This record gives sequence, structure tokens and C-alpha cells, in this order.
Amino acid sequence: MRQNLESFPLSLQDMEEIIRRTRQSVGEKYRVVWKLLEEDMRRTEGLIEAERVRMERLLRGQQVDSVAYSDSITAIFNGVERLGNSTETRDIRRLQEIVSWRTRLEMFEDLEQNIGKQCWLESGRLASLERSVDELRRSVSRILPRMWQYSRNLSFDVETCHPCLCVLSDQCSVHYIPTPLNLPNKNQRFEVSYNVLARESFSSGKHYWEVRVSRTGSWSVGVAYASMARKGKGKETVLGKNKHSWVLRRLDREYHALHASDSISLDLNHKDHGFERLGVFLHCEEGRLSFYNVDRASHIHSFKAHFRAPLFPAFSPASSRHVRNHEPIILCHLSLERESEDCAIGEE
Repeated sequence: MRQNLESFPLSLQDMEEIIRRTRQSVGEKYRVVWKLLEEDMRRTEGLIEAERVRMERLLRGQQVDSVAYSDSITAIFNGVERLGNSTETRDIRRLQEIVSWRTRLEMFEDLEQNIGKQCWLESGRLASLERSVDELRRSVSRILPRMWQYSRNLSFDVETCHPCLCVLSDQCSVHYIPTPLNLPNKNQRFEVSYNVLARESFSSGKHYWEVRVSRTGSWSVGVAYASMARKGKGKETVLGKNKHSWVLRRLDREYHALHASDSISLDLNHKDHGFERLGVFLHCEEGRLSFYNVDRASHIHSFKAHFRAPLFPAFSPASSRHVRNHEPIILCHLSLERESEDCAIGEE
């Protein structure tokens, strides 16, 4: 027994060291991002404060000029009143004073307009600064939140499981067995195709889950309506061969996207072949189902459709009993907590 434990390629200590290093590396990278954002925010706040000081000085100057403007207007009106009371209407000196007052009045009107224009330009600088920060927010929002923020912990529904599929007690691993199990023949159980659905269904919102698949075997992973046929030998019971299911399939070292018997051959590059971790992202409102190579963080394929009913994650760890290397499909739990009740998730 001890020899068997010692022969494991990865010990508990090794695993803990890998986790520690990964956590440390990720933490350092986040600290760099936080530092960059904090520095950018401080500089932006400094620009805002500088604009406040400049605008305050401008407004204080405007107040002084406004007092002078008001005094000048009063003097002009008083002068006009004196002229009105004077009988020397033909006096050249009086006419010159009127022209002088008119010139001063026009000068102060121009000054008031220029001050108002300067204040508008200064507020425009603040608006431009705010737009630059909003552009930064939009850039970040194109990256965040990442898909795994919408991660869901799934479990296999043993009531739908084909008799030749064995679900482990944790309901997170399913594999093909040549001898069928003696299971109750329920209406929801797949009778011919080696399929199993998840207990959870999704009808709105964004949802993401990951599964561990075989590098060498055959499998299908996707989603299906509850209305998908369970009995009979036609295509209606095969994942991806009907209008009730959408899947990514691996068979004979090739990958295909299947829906309604339409097959799209996926020409994956060499590095994308043989991945073990598959990510599935479902956006119900956009009608988008996407598959990702988690090992390389690369996109594989996306379906676009109008989903008209709740979707159940669907799986098939074997295309037929004639295909060898039937390795299990394992559900990867990305969250340590159970799903909150306000998520748009139903269980049937």
C-alpha cells in the first residue's frame, strides 16, 4: 500500500507547493494591476484639482471684473442722466463723453462674453478627462468580468443516464461500461444513445462550466432541450443530430460542431488538439453557446441560435460501444459555494 502511494507522480506536498506558487504569482500580477490603476487615478485626481484651482482663479477674477463692470454701467447711466438734465446739448465735449462711455460699455460687454467662453472651455477640459476615464472603463469591461465569474457547479442527473453509463456517487464523473446497469426504465432515461443530462437547466443570464474530457477518446459535450427524444434508434436521440441539441464532438481524432445534423468540421491547430479541459459559456439572451480550450485559453467554436426553452448541459462519454478508450467525463467545480437561489437556474 505504501509503495503504491509513493509511486504517485504528484504528492500532496507537490500539489500544495504548486498551489502556493500559483497563488503567489497571481497575487503579484493583480498587485501590479492595482498599482497601475491607483497611480492613474491619483494622476487623474491631480488633473481635476488643477482644473479646480484654475477655474476658481478665473471665477474670482470674473467677480472683480463684474464689480468694475457694474460700477462703470452706473457711471454711464449717471452721465447720461446728467446730459439729459443739461441744456448744453450742442456742447462738443459732452458728445465726446457719450462716445467714450459707449466705447467703455462695449469693452465690458466683450470682456463678460470672453470670461463666459473661458469658463465653458475649462469645463470642456473636465468633460474630456471624464471621457478618457470612461474609455478606460469600457476597455476593462471588455475583459472583465471573465467567464468564470458566471461559473456553475453542475451534477449529472442519474435519472436521464443511459444504462451503459456509470455515474459515480459524487455525481460529477460519468464513464462508459460495456455491461448495462439494471436501472428503472423511466421516461427521461436515454435508451439507445449514451447520453446523460445535468440536473441544472438555464433559461436566462450567463453561465459557464468546465469539464475534463479525454485527449484520445470520443465524446460529445453541449446543451439540449428537455424535449429531446430519449427512446428510439433515430437521430432524434443523438446529441447534435437534431434541432433540440448543440454539441462539440470529438471522434476519430477530429472535432465537429453539431446541430440539427449539420456538421462543421473544426480545423484546430496542432496546439489545440488533445486538450483535456473544455469550457462552455452560455449567454441565453444573446443566444450564444461557446466552447473554449481551457488549457490554452483559446476559443474553439460558437453557436448562434434563438433558444426557446430551458437548456440542460448534455454529455456523451462514448459515441458507440465499438469505440475504444472510453474515458470518463468529469465535471469541474469552480466554486466552493453552492449556487445562490436568485440565479436563473432550474432543476427538474
